[in-house]
Amino acid sequence: MHEQREMCLTGGNIPHQMGADNVNISYGLNTDDTLDLFCISNNDPRNVADAMRHSDWPEWQVSMGEELTSLKEHCIWTLILCDQVPNRKQIIPLKFMLQYKLDEKGDISHCKSHVIAKGFAQRPGIDYNETYTPVAWMESMHTVLHVGATLDWDIHQMDVKTAFLHGDLGEEVYMEQLEGGKEPGKEDWVFWLDKTLYGLMQAMQGWNQHLHQAMTENGYERVSVDHCIYVRTSSLGTSIVVIHVDDMCVATSSPGEMQKLKDDLKKIFNLVDLGEVLFLLGIAVTRDQSAQIISLS
Repeated sequence: MHEQREMCLTGGNIPHQMGADNVNISYGLNTDDTLDLFCISNNDPRNVADAMRHSDWPEWQVSMGEELTSLKEHCIWTLILCDQVPNRKQIIPLKFMLQYKLDEKGDISHCKSHVIAKGFAQRPGIDYNETYTPVAWMESMHTVLHVGATLDWDIHQMDVKTAFLHGDLGEEVYMEQLEGGKEPGKEDWVFWLDKTLYGLMQAMQGWNQHLHQAMTENGYERVSVDHCIYVRTSSLGTSIVVIHVDDMCVATSSPGEMQKLKDDLKKIFNLVDLGEVLFLLGIAVTRDQSAQIISLS
């Protein structure tokens, strides 16, 4: 049986190239017992107060406003009285994660904000159960790029906005309101979550299960050796989709199949069409279509 890779987090600091030299994946407990767990640049604001000191604070305000609007549109939570929370349940804190997104040259393209749960406060068996989620092998990504270049197929990339908000939540989870964004007159109320949220231990699994259901309902079959690759053959052609969390790399044998794939998924997800693949998982992609060559750097 081919072993699937699992997102397994313990603690430490791992160098990670993302088109810039000052990028690291940092995770572990801070002195204030909060958890840093993101792919961050050294220039990323550590919190809202830090972002307010940046010259691009107005852009962060817009980004955070869009995130809060998205949460309301997805009906992620319901406000309830604090005394309605069962005694055995934790009330999980929330915070903003602020991150600069980079382009293929390593330059800042835009500001990205996520409301995330401080999932380290969750207790196994009470606040969550299963957390396992398959992650695409990098070799799988390379293979799809190679196949697309060799066969002269279209190769595009897409991103699912607010991906984790699509996952169904099987456990009862309660959360604090965001500081600075509490409901007027209900400041001491708490959120009762209806769907998964970034930072929850079970969030990635919930999203992956929802994604798998959406792909199979649209005629895709999952490859047995890598559960993050899906293949479909229709009257318009063949498409291969490799998925890393919420990033998609797609190779199709015809423009018609590419458009059908995008139309199908846009009915389900808020899909960002990034066009021809240029910068994938922190790797710049250069393609010489006439020579059927694709290069990674």
